[in-house]
Amino acid sequence: YRVVNQHDMVPHLPPMLLNYHHVSTEVWFNTVDDYSVCNGSGEDPNCSDSVLIPDSIYDHLHYFGIYENCDSSAEEETPLVSNKVQPETQA
Repeated sequence: YRVVNQHDMVPHLPPMLLNYHHVSTEVWFNTVDDYSVCNGSGEDPNCSDSVLIPDSIYDHLHYFGIYENCDSSAEEETPLVSNKVQPETQA
């Protein structure tokens, strides 16, 4: 599987125009909470290939609501969603 986050531009590089073909099967997160398991072609037109101009660097850096950065000296951003497990409430 390969995971693609919303309008992330990087999974579309290099372009199909250069005869590049992605591995299958894509799991496309259309929103933070909604995803599709795409067909096994690697180029499902109903998944991330449906985005006319995938141009989001932000989506590339924020998978699963977590800010991804290879620069250890960079300041950490606040995640979009909490990664902490919430304690169970007792009835």
